[in-house]
Amino acid sequence: MDLEDKISGCFTGLAIGDAMGSAVKGVKPEAVKQLFKQVDRYLDVKPHLGKGVKRYRMRGLYGAQTQLALAVCDSLLEDKKSGVQGVADRLQVLSQGGSEGEFGVFRRPEGNLVRAVEALRNRVELLPAEASSKDCNFAVMGIPSALFYKKSSTTLERFWLESGLMMSRNVWEISAVGVVGLITLRCLQWEPGENLDKKSDELYQELIEYSETVLTVLQEQFPEVYEEQNTRTRTAFVDMLKGLQKMRSQSQDEILQWVCEHASESTNNPIHHPSQASVLTLIPLALLTVLKHEGAFQSTLTAVLNRGRSAEKLGALVGAWMGALCGFSKIPQELKTGLVNGKEIKTRGEALCKRRVQGQSKELYEMESGSSAKNREEERKYQPVSKVSKPASRSWDDDDDDELESDVPLKENKAEWRKFQKDKTRKKRDRRKNLDPELELEEDLI
Repeated sequence: MDLEDKISGCFTGLAIGDAMGSAVKGVKPEAVKQLFKQVDRYLDVKPHLGKGVKRYRMRGLYGAQTQLALAVCDSLLEDKKSGVQGVADRLQVLSQGGSEGEFGVFRRPEGNLVRAVEALRNRVELLPAEASSKDCNFAVMGIPSALFYKKSSTTLERFWLESGLMMSRNVWEISAVGVVGLITLRCLQWEPGENLDKKSDELYQELIEYSETVLTVLQEQFPEVYEEQNTRTRTAFVDMLKGLQKMRSQSQDEILQWVCEHASESTNNPIHHPSQASVLTLIPLALLTVLKHEGAFQSTLTAVLNRGRSAEKLGALVGAWMGALCGFSKIPQELKTGLVNGKEIKTRGEALCKRRVQGQSKELYEMESGSSAKNREEERKYQPVSKVSKPASRSWDDDDDDELESDVPLKENKAEWRKFQKDKTRKKRDRRKNLDPELELEEDLI
């Protein structure tokens, strides 16, 4: 298959998966089925606003995951020699402007992403990052560089390492950027229809060796980051990969059950679903979906998006890897034509293949500010006015907003457990005082 077709498919697939998943971001799988049956297209969320879906999202419009990838892409194409500084500059530009209460032109960025980009503004040294995010916000940044360099090298691996270190101090998140990039390289080499499960042993070994190298480099060059996690948690990402390699012959359900158990032990928080926002769950879920489902682009993407929760992150990863496998030509036409800025993204994919800018393309901030403005205009038209008083200063997705299962303290910690239960009861009481009875009923049903 033509390499340019695969690279264009990868970059376009990333944006398609993000756009499809953004509609059900934070929605539990039971509610996804109840509201939409399945995520096999760009969803119209208007009928479900306030009744299971929190925020309006224009159909076919991607979010912060693709915007991170676009920042990396444009930096590589326009000023490759600047390294991660060029990426940092573009992220800071995207964080400017926008309406009151929004984070520049970023669309639904999570709190950890906001804090990471805000911290770039006042840092003299980009590395290492100040925050320790481990929710898989930045793993997608490994994809554009893989498409640009096309094969593993010391230069590429250093770029992956520095990209991760610039955004997070957590060794899992740092390793995840390169692991996602390596999987992307393999998907470019593989052909659709191959028995990918048979190739998984070799792939896992490569990912394990890379992640162990990252730990060695951090220990030698960034000891303050290396020592922040204890020995058991520090190796949890490598241990997860070793577990996937050892269990590769077992069913997907059995492997994912182990993944959740391992993540719970490593984070000291209960993780019941692999679609929860954690590096230790989202990457194995996305990878297993691609390896175990040898179907077409759309059906494989739907299989993971139906899980809801962190659907936009899962969609970006699976969309990119399936796009690299199948190629741009095998992506359904309605998904390509329905993608906002689809032509610009395809053009950038072609440019990544040739490693140079192709003709005229929209400047990144102009493209993203226009899309965000149009989304805001439609949101004002369709989003129901909430009667719950909320601070007007923030509209991005805070880490605590969705009350993810990973944020629940352990029952053994009695003081924190009692405080959590009291806060939960208070929030529920306040909601019931302010919400319409009809909306409250819908929320309980979901």
